[in-house]
Amino acid sequence: MRRPLALAALASSIVSLGALSAGVARADAPRWQTEVVQASLFDAQSLGRGNLRFALAAGFPYVQGAVGVGVGGRVDLDLRVDTFYGAANQFGVGPRVRVFGGDAFALALGLQLQGTLFRSPAIADGLSADSARHLTGLRNWGVEPELVVSTRGTAGSLFGGVAYQATYATEPDAQAPLTGPPPKWGSNLGLRLGGELGFGRNRWRLFAVLGLDLHLRAGDAPVLPRAELGFTFPG
Repeated sequence: MRRPLALAALASSIVSLGALSAGVARADAPRWQTEVVQASLFDAQSLGRGNLRFALAAGFPYVQGAVGVGVGGRVDLDLRVDTFYGAANQFGVGPRVRVFGGDAFALALGLQLQGTLFRSPAIADGLSADSARHLTGLRNWGVEPELVVSTRGTAGSLFGGVAYQATYATEPDAQAPLTGPPPKWGSNLGLRLGGELGFGRNRWRLFAVLGLDLHLRAGDAPVLPRAELGFTFPG
């Protein structure tokens, strides 16, 4: 009689110990972070001091890479590379400042100082309408102020922007006879609309951008559509 009672007591002790261990394991198990990561390279919010974010995108007419770092409560420093598939490679760096706003609506101002390397010299492009210079409107140097507005939700953000680019050519374009010296200065106007969607616990984000580049220099393609698809990720 004593042996069954002892076995029952031992079994009860084992079950109790197992339940206690399971409770401790559940208490110590890590809890995954589910809140939205509020960090974007493209909307009007700032990244936050010390935060680093990267972006890669492909489309027409550019393949793009970008890095942003938060240097202050409202100020980021952005580095961007846009390549017209090797024919023109533009490098830009500059600040972006959140002027005001929150998740419902925000506004930021940016400024990029730009330099562009071309695969062919300007004299080789001549008057060709399909050269990299004439299709993109880019020249050797550029300054681009930009205004960005955005709104955020639980899944991601929507943003739009207007950018004006002043360009300067150190290699003057070839001109037709009797037309005078080619202009050194030019200008472009960029219109953008895009959005980001979070995935992977919202730390990675898929983004898409559609836009138009309006080229105001005579001889350049007057309008160039722009479409990009890419992703951003934290540093």
